[in-house]
Amino acid sequence: CSTGDLAQRTETLFMVEGPALDAPTLSTDPTSAKAGALITLIGKNFTPGDYEGLVFWDGNGIDRLKIPAGGAFNSTVRVPADAFVGEHSISVCAAENDAGGNLTCRTGSFDQRAETLFVVDAATPIRVCKEEVDPCSPFSKATVYRTTDGKSVGVDEDGYVLEPDVFGDGDQIWASALNSTLPNFEVYFTSGAPVAVADLFYAADPGEYRLALTLDKPLLLYDLDLSATWYVEGNDAYKQTLRDNLDKAAQYLYDFTDGQMTLGALTVHQSLDNWDDADVRLYASNTLRPNAVVGGVVSTYTADLDAVIPLTYTPGTVDMGSAWNRYGVPPGQSVEDGGVTIDTATLTEDWSLAFAHELGHYLLYLFDTYRDAQGNDSAQIAAQCAGSAMGDVYQSANHAFVADANLWKINCGNTEAYAMLNGRTEWATITGWYSWLFTPGDPGRANTLPVDLTTVTFIPPTETPGQPLLTDTMTLNYVDGKTASGEARAFIYRNDRIIEQGKPIAGGNQLALTGPEAGDRLCVYDVNDFTEADGASPRHQFGCEVLSPGDATLQMSKDAGWTPVVTLQQTAADTLHISVTQGLPAALVNALTVQIYPEHQPGLTPAPLAHVSGADFADAILLPGPVPPLYVRLFVNEPVAGTTTPRETVLDRGTGGGGLFGPVSRYGGVLVYSSDGKATYQRAGDLTLAAGESIAWQSMAGTPPLPADKRITGQAYRLDAFPASLVAEGTVQFEFEAIPGATSVGAAHAGAAASTPSVY
Repeated sequence: CSTGDLAQRTETLFMVEGPALDAPTLSTDPTSAKAGALITLIGKNFTPGDYEGLVFWDGNGIDRLKIPAGGAFNSTVRVPADAFVGEHSISVCAAENDAGGNLTCRTGSFDQRAETLFVVDAATPIRVCKEEVDPCSPFSKATVYRTTDGKSVGVDEDGYVLEPDVFGDGDQIWASALNSTLPNFEVYFTSGAPVAVADLFYAADPGEYRLALTLDKPLLLYDLDLSATWYVEGNDAYKQTLRDNLDKAAQYLYDFTDGQMTLGALTVHQSLDNWDDADVRLYASNTLRPNAVVGGVVSTYTADLDAVIPLTYTPGTVDMGSAWNRYGVPPGQSVEDGGVTIDTATLTEDWSLAFAHELGHYLLYLFDTYRDAQGNDSAQIAAQCAGSAMGDVYQSANHAFVADANLWKINCGNTEAYAMLNGRTEWATITGWYSWLFTPGDPGRANTLPVDLTTVTFIPPTETPGQPLLTDTMTLNYVDGKTASGEARAFIYRNDRIIEQGKPIAGGNQLALTGPEAGDRLCVYDVNDFTEADGASPRHQFGCEVLSPGDATLQMSKDAGWTPVVTLQQTAADTLHISVTQGLPAALVNALTVQIYPEHQPGLTPAPLAHVSGADFADAILLPGPVPPLYVRLFVNEPVAGTTTPRETVLDRGTGGGGLFGPVSRYGGVLVYSSDGKATYQRAGDLTLAAGESIAWQSMAGTPPLPADKRITGQAYRLDAFPASLVAEGTVQFEFEAIPGATSVGAAHAGAAASTPSVY
């Protein structure tokens, strides 16, 4: 110490009150265990006393314990059953009641805490049980799914999930197991609505979660074969679109059926492979109206469930185009609906909704609720019969089927569905055909498919496809700067077959093609006499060219005099009479040529059409078999210069799945529709067509002379039947756009007794 002048000192007192205390400690026995296990907490050096402590797992309170007078304890706690595999924190604090009477950790000078690490080395076992969880009868062949990503895990012979640690704390899971396999579908036990792992039933002894599968919550998975007219895999973007559309349709079917039915394995054949045996036929046309045979899933003629209902179901198909929206126009075309402009590009799920609706016909034996008892479309009846996907399926409130008999009678008693099935409700029909399913208590509730169970497999075509074009959109160069009318149609000729493409956008010049290949002959015909509401004149334009890689435009040609009035009339089982009225120069009267293309088959040899007199031509064409659905290419065999296309057009009779061709029987009613779906013929009762007999709509190019006070709106059609007596009774119906300024919209006909009645 310094002395003298530098000496400085200071002093204080310090009291030792007792021996020094160690800090509280915490350990576990064992130091690791599976989730849900019982472990011992060992605490030391807590302040002596007799008070409570709180136990925390990763900062979350899970239990309480007693800290005895000695300040040390051995207390048993359970590891949270939903704990993930890995390292966790366990802590204990001295606790007291706060002012509100709640037990909380002490603070200040009484704050005492201890913490240790604990390792969860295995997740809590999840066991799948049959029908009930306690007692558990193990299900040995189940699959458990995580609903967020569809991750699936199997179970062992005792029902334990093989990888329980795959499922985390908050994961939603769902499970299913096969019950039975029948032709085309499987029936599954399921666990019902998805459930969080933490909310599963927990059996403390032996320490496991349990999930029950039951047939009280069934799921029916339907497998379907599809066949496309084109090579779908030639366009990766459309291939994905089709896959997505099918997945969405599976979800809608699940929703409609209260979560009891969806689609399973879907196999897509291409380039017409397996066409005759397919459940679903995919046409290249972008405007084909979806259609299905009611009960068409049957493999042979099958009587209705109820002996008093005189219906027999016949094998059939679902027919879908490459695209569809509720307005029946090409993708991307805008339309006016109630004064509001609708961009149909926004209606991305209409194809899937329509397909799910058609499956209601095909798989579930259901009839439409947007038609009246006579089979006529009625928006009023559709609106009244709410809650039915067989009505206006584009309204989410109708994503269900009707179960209540009183509501069915009150709201839907005027529908085709009510009349055809003698008042039997939709759910009574469904559960009658599929006894595994249950009538829901609340059919209108939304149902979301827990996981994607639908698989889509594309089968390579047996014939090597051609080279796909780099673009599937063509620009049409109309003469005089015109744009496409609403009745323009596009066709591809390939391997001596016709593949109908649908329509370009009306009022525009863009045409979306389906599956175009190098070497295809593309033709667009816009020769209809249709006059738009805006006063635009008929186009009388047409254009054809052979496509090559890089093609993106098609030059149209114009001939205002090219307005052929064509009649396709079947006059014998194997004979088609073709008559044409079209003025031609004397030098070309022997150049008017026809070529018949049976739908999906090679074309017949082109043949000149006999000149009768003046502008009239006619011939009876003998076919190699019964008259089938067909196209007729009509053209003038004449020399042209440059990019000019010779005069030509195409007519159809019964194509697109809409015609009725024998041998076939229809029981309880007949529906025949045009290739664009906008003209229908219907009649009640049973009808059998022998081989060579048919009922079919024909599209028109030019039209016969009209009364002076009439204007054309929309497509013109002919209804043809052989024998004609097949359509001696029934109803025809048309869809068309009203012409602004017209004094009236009505119909008059020449009378049923007339040999060739006309409808204006």
